[in-house]
Amino acid sequence: MRRMLHWYDYIKINIYWLGLTTISQSNGLILPLLVQKFVGPEQQGTAFGRLRLYTLMVALLVQALMGMLSDRSTLRWGRRRPFILVGTLLNMACMIAIGASPSYWFLFGAVVLSQIASNIAHGAEQGLIPDLVPEDRRGRFSGVKSIMELLPVIIVAVTVGRLIATGQMWAAILVAIGILFLSMVITMFVREAPL
Repeated sequence: MRRMLHWYDYIKINIYWLGLTTISQSNGLILPLLVQKFVGPEQQGTAFGRLRLYTLMVALLVQALMGMLSDRSTLRWGRRRPFILVGTLLNMACMIAIGASPSYWFLFGAVVLSQIASNIAHGAEQGLIPDLVPEDRRGRFSGVKSIMELLPVIIVAVTVGRLIATGQMWAAILVAIGILFLSMVITMFVREAPL
């Protein structure tokens, strides 16, 4: 579908990257602390390495699969937005499970499920620019996408990072979830047409 694009479409089409990257960077601060809580000092490196390896493998597979599924989606609500909505809601639940983890293996499962949820949305989000933006404007839209992926460096440092530093883990998790949810809500205003 090709249509007239306005200045706010740069934000609507790309803001979800801000939410996804905020969650990813927040987990980069939260997960080592939780692993440390459950595993003794001599096993922390192995436990965190195992967590990173399996979650990255899952992320790669799910992202590719969800991209292919959303490419072929004939849902009336659009090709990409249903995947973004479902992935976000699942990811929010996974973040709460991560914060409430009573053990390392529960945390491990919650993080793997969070990667699945993130990449359900991520795989679909990657299709918005090719679907909706004419080729002569894709460079500018990709530039805004890059900005949305860089902004969380500042956002996480001044919000999530400070909350974690003062021992307010749950507040940090809720801020990250709130940013993800708000970015998803704005993305839901992207106008897609079903195949």
